[in-house]
Amino acid sequence: MLETREIPYLIRLLDDESPEIREPVLKELDSFGDSLEGRLVEFEDILDDTARAHLAPILEKHRRLRIKRNWLSWLDLNNDHEQLEAAYDVIADFQFGSASPVKLGAELDRLTDEYTDCYAVKDVFKLAQFLFEKKNIQGTRSDYYNPKNSNLVYVLSEKRGIPISLASLYMLVGQRLGLNIEGCNFPGHFLARTRSGGKLYWVDCFDRGLFFGEEDIFSMIHASSLDHYRLLHQFADATVIIERVLRNLIRAYQQTGDRDNAYFVLDLLQALTNETTGHGHTIEQTVDGWHLKAQLFTAGQLVKHKTYGYRGVVVDSDTSCEADSLWFHSNQTQPNRDQPWYRVLVHNAAHTTYAAQSNLECDDSAQPIEHPLLHIFFSGFNTRGYTRNDVPWAG
Repeated sequence: MLETREIPYLIRLLDDESPEIREPVLKELDSFGDSLEGRLVEFEDILDDTARAHLAPILEKHRRLRIKRNWLSWLDLNNDHEQLEAAYDVIADFQFGSASPVKLGAELDRLTDEYTDCYAVKDVFKLAQFLFEKKNIQGTRSDYYNPKNSNLVYVLSEKRGIPISLASLYMLVGQRLGLNIEGCNFPGHFLARTRSGGKLYWVDCFDRGLFFGEEDIFSMIHASSLDHYRLLHQFADATVIIERVLRNLIRAYQQTGDRDNAYFVLDLLQALTNETTGHGHTIEQTVDGWHLKAQLFTAGQLVKHKTYGYRGVVVDSDTSCEADSLWFHSNQTQPNRDQPWYRVLVHNAAHTTYAAQSNLECDDSAQPIEHPLLHIFFSGFNTRGYTRNDVPWAG
């Protein structure tokens, strides 16, 4: 195993124009796995644009593996606000990397301390005034579909955000101050909701923290149906908020033409939906004629083949069939190529299979599998299946 002190020598070799030199160097750097991103921090001064471009795919690969591996862990936290902040932490990690010097929790703590220095009392009206007037954190209009508007670290840095990110910011700082501020998952425009003096208020954080009482909220948002009334009074927990954040992110990546990230976030949404509802239905989303279909299964999940009945564990996946035409036409079932496909370690066998999503279903037996490659790609077993490590599938 290489040591950190060898990294500078490898970085300098990335400037070599010969692929025969660069490729082995990149392979050596890749061997650091998920720790490479953190190790590179102390060598920022020698990382030029060429080196960064060569390293980007490696860092992105390990970052995605890390995020998929740990994605649902925020659901295990004690309360709703902790869950919400932890999920936003993952989004910041996804976009900025774990080595980013700016951390969401520290920024929220700083804002909270700044509020207490300015105000003697903890009050929902004063907090809105502090965030959206004094700190000048506003709704963004010219850059609305920037994917980073769903990243609270970015929102705090740029002082601009979309309705749901600004409402989440208001909620999380409020929680630190002991104020009860909830989310309201109203269609088209996410709101915050709180009480003061025994009266219920809705807060439009996108429009500089405007407060609406129950007597005028319907006329302001043209809500007159029973469904709208129920939504206004329904508590939006962390899972509801993050599901909407993920859908916003998918739409934003589609708007910017970033197909890979749109698919990645769609798969996170699918995993969250599977976990919270127990339903095995594939999530699909279309924006401007661009259709996406989520991966129903994640690495480490136990599956069963609908036709042949074998059990196995997913080790890797593709958004569509990557096999060549010769292999595909030799496949007896020949399902649609334009859907997610999975590499599966087959129970009580030494081989793997490459199976279409339509041919697989969840294996709810919660029973482990036996396969000679299991220890290479997985580090543990629990009720959700196997824990995928960061060893890439190369076969």
